[in-house]
Amino acid sequence: KEVRKIEPIKFHTIGGFRMEYGVGLYVTGLGDDEYVTERNTRIEKVAVLNGTTVDSVLQNVNYASLKESSSKNVNWGTMAYFQGRSNWGSWLNIGGYFGIGLLLNNNAKPIFSAGGSLVFGRIPRGNLNIGAVWGKVNRVNPKYELGKEVQGDITDPVVSVTRSSLLIGITWNLGKVGKPATAN
Repeated sequence: KEVRKIEPIKFHTIGGFRMEYGVGLYVTGLGDDEYVTERNTRIEKVAVLNGTTVDSVLQNVNYASLKESSSKNVNWGTMAYFQGRSNWGSWLNIGGYFGIGLLLNNNAKPIFSAGGSLVFGRIPRGNLNIGAVWGKVNRVNPKYELGKEVQGDITDPVVSVTRSSLLIGITWNLGKVGKPATAN
């Protein structure tokens, strides 16, 4: 009786499509706007009802206004990427990605991103990702206008709104999704 031993042979595949995951850093124009509240007091003539007559008196009146203190044009963060890419067997491939990450500014905030990738190298692969990013950021409350005085105080100067921007990121792939290719 003859015994045959079968062993799988691993080989590098070219052509087709691969799914991979990775981590990286990015820069984006998405970020919080920051404001300062300026307060001042003025002495004004105020009409006061005194019984049945109206008297004019001088009184301190408080005013406040919002001014933009800084608006960062570039912010950065970290992201985990899920990526699909071509597998041409060369040192340059193209693909697309979906990412979930953190916008690291004064308050770490979750963000989401999707876009295209240039994939460099064979294994492991470095990527240049360019796409859109979405997340919640602080903007001036619509009930206030920058630089316009309101009587009293400003209690809620900012609101959280969803905005989008451009993202440019660098990623290092950690591995493939699924099992490696084998042939019998």
